[in-house]
Amino acid sequence: MTAITAQNLPPPLVWITKTTRAGDTNGRIGIAEHLSDTWSELEMPSEFCTPEQVKARLLQANLITLDTLKWPDVLIGPCFHIPYMQVIKTLSGGKTVVVALRPPVRGLQIKAQQTDIDNTDIIVSYSYHNNDNIPNLLLCETVANRITDKKLREARLRWAKDFAPFINKGAVIGLLMGGDIGDKRRIFSPAIAKNLGETVNEIATRMKATLIISVSARTSPESQDALCSQISVPYYLYDPKQMAGDNPYFGILGNVDYLVVTADSISMCSEAASSGKPIYIFHDPDIVEATHNQVVSFLINKGHARLLNKTTDLEKFSYTPSNSAQLIADNVQRILNSRKN
Repeated sequence: MTAITAQNLPPPLVWITKTTRAGDTNGRIGIAEHLSDTWSELEMPSEFCTPEQVKARLLQANLITLDTLKWPDVLIGPCFHIPYMQVIKTLSGGKTVVVALRPPVRGLQIKAQQTDIDNTDIIVSYSYHNNDNIPNLLLCETVANRITDKKLREARLRWAKDFAPFINKGAVIGLLMGGDIGDKRRIFSPAIAKNLGETVNEIATRMKATLIISVSARTSPESQDALCSQISVPYYLYDPKQMAGDNPYFGILGNVDYLVVTADSISMCSEAASSGKPIYIFHDPDIVEATHNQVVSFLINKGHARLLNKTTDLEKFSYTPSNSAQLIADNVQRILNSRKN
């Protein structure tokens, strides 16, 4: 895909709104990185603020100063931030390009005044959601993320020494494990984790492969222990809840030959699909909701992924990597270019 250029203009001033979910925030950062080398994070209020209150918060966060009220050219956030983002667009005199992303899971109704929704320049959604009567709609295949070929190349070199005992022994399988969803809506139980560990270990044993594993902040200690209790092949484990320092996640994507991803994480499935590596999805009906099933089906039908099967060895296969961050950024750049002409 060829990126839309900025026509020799300076990079736009980009703000993204901050939320608690790392995968969602990374998607917004991924879009920002395609637009500029720098961006700022904005912590949004939990309740509606007047324009003057918003301005006060921005002054406190040093995003603006009284001497230079420089508003962002681009503001990226989730749909539930539309009311606040529109206040900033109003303060900018309508200059700010507002990009709102619908959540990939559940496709919740956009809760905002219709005028605010209409004034949102781009609303990102997915074909498996109900998108009736949504203006300025941009449909994406996968969730935006920060994966690029350059980042994977750099991470591969950065982590090659740490992973050396595991990547120089033949085939390497990367395992990306999620966890419980939402307010205990779905539980990734120790029994399911044990099945996952047993399945991956059996495949790795037959293939004489090693494992590089990353669990997530949603992985319970009990499920993590259950997973590891079944693994007898050499493995490296990264636990973001316990290990400080650099996150090897990009290094895992860059160094492994195959990826096994649990179906409960749409973000990890999308990031895997941006890597170009063969993806095998571990699916258990108790860890997913309807939207997860739709995403898994899409990735399989598209040829990006296959279902994990204990009795079948992993195979190499190719596909065109998919990342919506570039598509969204290109559409933002078109709007910016049109306003400069």
